[in-house]
Amino acid sequence: MLPEGEGIETAENQSGKRPVLKKIGKAIMFFVVFAMAIPIALGLIFGVPPGKILSLIGSTILLQAGAPPVGVGLGLTNPTIIVIMACFALGMVAAISEACDSLATSSERVRAWIDNMEQKTREYPQIQRFGPVSCILIAWIPGIGLYGTPVISWVLRWKRIPSTLFTVAGFTIASIFVLYFANNLDILWGLFLLAGAVGVVIFAVVSMLSLAFTFTIPEILATLKNSRLMVLTLLANFVLVPLVAFLIIRYTNLPEGYRIGLAIAAAAAGATFLLKLTTTVKGNTAPVGGLMVLPTLVTVAFMPLVLPFLLPGIPLDILGIAEVLVLLILIPLGLGLFARSRYPDATTRYAPLTAKVSAVALGAVIVGFLGGNLQGFLGIFGTGAILAILVFLLVALGIGYLLGGPDQGNRRVLALASGQRNLAAATAVASLLFWGDPDVIVMVVVTGLVGLILFMVLGKRLAMKGT
Repeated sequence: MLPEGEGIETAENQSGKRPVLKKIGKAIMFFVVFAMAIPIALGLIFGVPPGKILSLIGSTILLQAGAPPVGVGLGLTNPTIIVIMACFALGMVAAISEACDSLATSSERVRAWIDNMEQKTREYPQIQRFGPVSCILIAWIPGIGLYGTPVISWVLRWKRIPSTLFTVAGFTIASIFVLYFANNLDILWGLFLLAGAVGVVIFAVVSMLSLAFTFTIPEILATLKNSRLMVLTLLANFVLVPLVAFLIIRYTNLPEGYRIGLAIAAAAAGATFLLKLTTTVKGNTAPVGGLMVLPTLVTVAFMPLVLPFLLPGIPLDILGIAEVLVLLILIPLGLGLFARSRYPDATTRYAPLTAKVSAVALGAVIVGFLGGNLQGFLGIFGTGAILAILVFLLVALGIGYLLGGPDQGNRRVLALASGQRNLAAATAVASLLFWGDPDVIVMVVVTGLVGLILFMVLGKRLAMKGT
């Protein structure tokens, strides 16, 4: 027999566990009934095989509102897909809410934290009044979606039923949105390409403004006075790196579009993210301004002249290439430098903003063009193009490192200045002048993406080794 005190304590523990187990049981019941049993029952009524329903439910668990294309692939009708996903959402939200309640019941610390949150939200009655409605929008947020929304509403103590209904409504609307584009892929690809085209223009212009706003003209001129470093930079970027690209193009069997894309990347010097990469590798940041501005200016004149030599026999719109570079690279850079000299305080203040906008625009370029040319992007694998890109980037990086001299800081910055290409100039020319050849765009974007990943990884390893 247990001592009297231990018996009482055991009874209290069992009594405290009962509410927790009850809520967990309710959570499981809600999920099984609404997310699985009801859809299967409706499927049996309308002649839909349970296997297909369970496949869509499993896909919804993983993809959330992105699962409708799976339903389309399974041959399910649009109403069937939406009903199944709405039932799943209802069951999942109810289950998560009950699971959250069980957590508060079993943990004194969680219960105290929730009570504190509730007291704070009482100071803002508008949050309580209109909070549940916001669940419609919260359910759309990537990373939060269906699983995070009921947790947020529970933490903020929003009313359970309205929050659940609005969350299910938001998830269902998102599913209908995805389903529409799953049935109209041409529209979806067109939106991706539109986002990529708009992103290219914004990226080119804003990245040039960011470059101009980051460095003063005296800082750039001071760098240019280092004639040895500038000569080596020009030698690496406009002689040796294009020569590497020419040899790869000449002695490999890359498709024509990939050859054009590689040539454009090779002819575009002036590393777009050189300052960030140099800081990562603990290189010498003093000459970065000149190593970005001078190659960018030379690229405007160099690219139209060198591409015919890199791509013999391929017709090119030389005048069009020059016009794109002048409009999207030279003019924004010139205006930015002028503004930097006239309004130093304002441009310094806005330099971080332009850098962020440039990074977001580059993301739109990558997602837009690779998403809009998904088949072309997948087709690049197995053609040898990825290997050609890696060889080109690593050799270009090695060229700059070897020419950098004995100073380790200069070696690293010159390696990055020759290895990374001017993504603003390259993507602008590739997308605006070779719109009809997706292989060119894909090759340039993939080269830029692989370069960023490769140099960030190598940069962190170099930084860990120190000097």
